[in-house]
Amino acid sequence: AVYNPENEEVTIFAVNRNVEHDVDFTSDLRGFEDYQVLEYIVMENDDMKAVNTLNSQKIKPVNKTVYAFDDGIFSTDMKKCSWNVIRFGR
Repeated sequence: AVYNPENEEVTIFAVNRNVEHDVDFTSDLRGFEDYQVLEYIVMENDDMKAVNTLNSQKIKPVNKTVYAFDDGIFSTDMKKCSWNVIRFGR
């Protein structure tokens, strides 16, 4: 995680390298009062052999909206072999 005091933002970079299972991810941000999720970006694909081509973009960053953020505790399900960026701010 990275804290940027100038922008009052916390950014979490998380990778699920497990090739068989999704993982439950939880982060405690209770020290950052009044923060909200600004952005949650994920790259994932159920097909482990998926590739991008000139005509098809099967793997690309997308916004994710399925998560919980209650009383400073962030939780989500991170898909297998996924790349995740979560930004928090005021």
